[in-house]
Amino acid sequence: DEHETSWFEVGAGDGRLACHLSADGIKLSGLDFAPRPGQWPRRWEWITGDIFEGLSSLDSDDHPRGLIGNLFLHHLDQEQLKRLGTIIEHSFHRVICSEPARYGIFEKAAHLLFPILNEVTRHDMVVSIRAGFRPGELREALGLSEQWQVRETVTWLGAYRFDAWRK
Repeated sequence: DEHETSWFEVGAGDGRLACHLSADGIKLSGLDFAPRPGQWPRRWEWITGDIFEGLSSLDSDDHPRGLIGNLFLHHLDQEQLKRLGTIIEHSFHRVICSEPARYGIFEKAAHLLFPILNEVTRHDMVVSIRAGFRPGELREALGLSEQWQVRETVTWLGAYRFDAWRK
């Protein structure tokens, strides 16, 4: 269908999230430096390389496109987030992502898990929480215009959920 939304998962990694979304009627492209995962559905595109290069080739037509990110955007610096926001403004209609919620309570809770985690995971968890987002911050960092409606939530497990769509 020409009006079907095309979804792009940035930082798709091993493809685990997308495989949970695998259903008829969904068109998804994965973007990551990692090679195409073996379980990635053959009908879906995989772009190996820089997300900015992969996304910047999209035109600004009226074809609906959505962007998905899972524990990825907090790895980007302010300049990269602004660059991504410019691409979103020109080529996307929907953005859904889940990131760490940057609150001290979640960092303290992470320490409770330390006895069962390895050293790398302990370090990465704290760094990720500190790099995470609070409501209002991601929209501002991306520089999304007033054309966007945004819904943000924080779960009790420390996930910051961002859902934005064009009005």
